[in-house]
Amino acid sequence: MKTALLILSAAILVAGGCASQSTAPAGPGAATLPSAVDAGNPRAYLTLDQIQPAPVLSAQPTSRPADPTPPKALELFANGLESLWSHHPYPAVDAFREALKLDPYSFELNDELGRARLEELQIPSDESFAAFEMAAALRPDDMQTQLLLGRQYMSVGDAAKALEHLRLAIQTDDYKQNAPGSAAVELNLARALETLGYDQAAVDEYAMVSERIAHPTSDLYSDPDMSFAINAPHLLELQRAQLYERLGEYDQALELYQKLTEASPATFVIQAQAVRMLIRMGKQDEAIGRAADILTLFGPTTEALGLLHEACNGVSPQRELDVLRELLAKNPSDHGILFALADALNAQGRPDEARKLLTDALNQHPRDGEIVRKLFDIEV
Repeated sequence: MKTALLILSAAILVAGGCASQSTAPAGPGAATLPSAVDAGNPRAYLTLDQIQPAPVLSAQPTSRPADPTPPKALELFANGLESLWSHHPYPAVDAFREALKLDPYSFELNDELGRARLEELQIPSDESFAAFEMAAALRPDDMQTQLLLGRQYMSVGDAAKALEHLRLAIQTDDYKQNAPGSAAVELNLARALETLGYDQAAVDEYAMVSERIAHPTSDLYSDPDMSFAINAPHLLELQRAQLYERLGEYDQALELYQKLTEASPATFVIQAQAVRMLIRMGKQDEAIGRAADILTLFGPTTEALGLLHEACNGVSPQRELDVLRELLAKNPSDHGILFALADALNAQGRPDEARKLLTDALNQHPRDGEIVRKLFDIEV
């Protein structure tokens, strides 16, 4: 959970191509709301079906394996599997290479060579890509091969190729029958779409994944990506909320942010994101109220006080002072709120009021050294 929260914090802090032959929907945006980040970017509003060119799954393989398979190729294949299962990828690679010289159009040999090279190098290589591409060409309807290629291309930063194979994966019979791995196809498809700036298509895929992890089946736990998503669903919901915000669909974004705050009330970055969404929507009173609640929950930290200032900034400086006075009245012994109010008064050019506030507090607690030091800071 600690790792998930760190990732979540980073995701919030950093938050803020194929040409279409279809007419993209116009970006949303009421006159009273700020323009969406995606406004003016037609690609962002395309649905998956509108993204062109759309790859089409081949009904027939490009080539057929040798018939019958040479006995020597079978022997080498068996030796390679034994080595691979024993976690000895180097002899496995050699065996599969030799076998492919005898039977170059074998799906199994190409697939296993790709896997052996991955285990050998721990990263994709030209040879592993070539082997998997050949396997996909030989058996295009194999969802796992298309998914594997999609993942590997994403890992080397080629989101366009990843998108191509993942779109082929959703056309396979296995995907249509909801075979194990279908959820991982949707998750990786969403990531590829988001990377390429197809925000509407991405959020649609993320919504499908969210529905799956809300009611997880046993096979999801065997996939590393899906298992992590199940254990940290707030990360996926955060992705959706941020995409909705980019698209200008502020109500949907706010709804998700509010759900996140309810699920993770002790996570400041999530609470702050909800407040900022309210500010963005012009709901200043609600934003200020939430910011005050956050300040009460987390205490007068620099971040919480900064959030209250941000919420009040669009209304009036006096509003910030009023909120701090209300909080101080409820917590008269809280030095943090007392000093925050004094700082706010001083920052707004009202040092006399700041001095009086601290002097009155010192009269009630004449031996309080912290108040004395703060009063000295104000004087200086």
